Amino acid sequence: MKKRLLCTLLSLSLCATSLFAAVPTKADTTNETPAPSASATAAATASPTPKPTTTPFKDPDALTSSTLVGTSPFTTSKYTHSSVFIGKKVYHGIDVSYHNGTIDWAKAAADGVHYAFIRVGYRGYGSGKIAADPKFETYIKGATAAGIAVGLYFFTEAKTETEAKEEAAYCIEQAKNYTISLPIAFDYEYQYNAAGQLVSPKAGISKAAATANCRAFCDAISAAGYTPMIYANSSDLKTLIDGTTLEQDYPIWLANYTTKTKYTGKYDIWQYSSKGSVAGISTKVDCNFWYSASDVDKVNFEDRKPKNITKLTATGGTKKITLTWKRSGNANGYQIYRTNTYNGSYKKVKTITSKSTLKWTNTKLSADREYYYKVRPYRVVDGKTYYGSYLKVTAATSPAGKAFEAPKNLKMLKKPSASSGKRVTIPGGATTVYLGKTVLNNKKKFYHVQYKKGNKVYEGYVKSFKGLKLRKYCTTKAKVTLKATAKSSAKTVVKIPKNTQILILGTKKSGGKTWYRTSYHKGGKYFRGYVLQSKTK
Repeated sequence: MKKRLLCTLLSLSLCATSLFAAVPTKADTTNETPAPSASATAAATASPTPKPTTTPFKDPDALTSSTLVGTSPFTTSKYTHSSVFIGKKVYHGIDVSYHNGTIDWAKAAADGVHYAFIRVGYRGYGSGKIAADPKFETYIKGATAAGIAVGLYFFTEAKTETEAKEEAAYCIEQAKNYTISLPIAFDYEYQYNAAGQLVSPKAGISKAAATANCRAFCDAISAAGYTPMIYANSSDLKTLIDGTTLEQDYPIWLANYTTKTKYTGKYDIWQYSSKGSVAGISTKVDCNFWYSASDVDKVNFEDRKPKNITKLTATGGTKKITLTWKRSGNANGYQIYRTNTYNGSYKKVKTITSKSTLKWTNTKLSADREYYYKVRPYRVVDGKTYYGSYLKVTAATSPAGKAFEAPKNLKMLKKPSASSGKRVTIPGGATTVYLGKTVLNNKKKFYHVQYKKGNKVYEGYVKSFKGLKLRKYCTTKAKVTLKATAKSSAKTVVKIPKNTQILILGTKKSGGKTWYRTSYHKGGKYFRGYVLQSKTK
């Protein structure tokens, strides 16, 4: 499909686009006429939804090693299918937006259209607002009445995850009024104007941000009970978004206008032409092969996904971290990814091939450092691997149960960044629980800490400093007395409230009892002395 979103830059007037761009070149763009007025659209879509009828579909093509070359019913050209689809059926379908005009869906079905993806809407590149495709309601009612399986697609211009979620919410709101048996696709391509100039606002974001937007949209669609899908052409799957990563979690709709694609990534649908001729449609139309072992109107990718794991925990040790989790009922195994920097990229470090293995220890790690993990289940169905959602956890190889005395007033940050907002100020001399050393990609270091003030516990980060000295700490069981020396008869220095965290600076035996030498900070004053071990936990 060629890039056709040629909306005026300053107007939100309804404009249309076909689904996807196959070749990211300026030559591969065409002008598209303005959409009809809102009143005309309303008149065209005011009729009630017809009841589905039975249509005599043409049988799908069954692929064997000797039938990988087949003819499209819509272009009459021959196409070579990938050998990875041997044993699957090839279902023929189309995708449409308002520019395809009036469609006789019964004729299209009789001509061999097994399914159709209908554009539900788009985000205008000039206004940045979401708009409906003027023909959406008319098309979906007509296709449903003809017994054609229906999916949706949305042309995105999301620059942020928030905008991507907003687009997903729009699709979900529209979908709930109809029977959507196929995926809701995220159409990711750039827009060019009539002069061939790039006008997509999202063109300014990074590949990582674009990939995150794809995930945000798909995860929202999945959470609503629909199957998400990502559309992009073979080039954009490599350069604009991380197709290699995304294909692990979501079905891919590949656009590649050729008779034999060289794309080696995973995909379920191949959009092979934008020049198909289909009965009942006066314009040229986009054509797709869908490879499936199931009837196309019964395909549900969510049914193939394994159930997610639960209760992921991590326990740190000396140069090792142990992960445990609760099983996924229908998984074949689990994948574990890790990064050792706060803002780093995750890499797969372990594949567990037994669904009953629910524990793994990562050894030979660096001492005193935080590590970040995410774990997901996988399941193999019909030779293809499907994945559940990730659960994430953070753990450190730092010694547990250690704290330090704040050398001065420390600003606890919400994130390990000098530009982060402040969470709280830790007073000099206050007991600060040490959770681990956090390292960034730029090698800057922060201490991940907790600070208890009254009944409230704050967690955040402080800049690393020289002279860090970790000690054991304890918590008072009840209100205790800080004594000047290790004797019950010694002078009282101050009263320490219940559930106060205090450092253990040393231990002393006196009168058959064990005393902890400790410090206590209160109201800007700093106290040192001894408390009975029996009064702490």
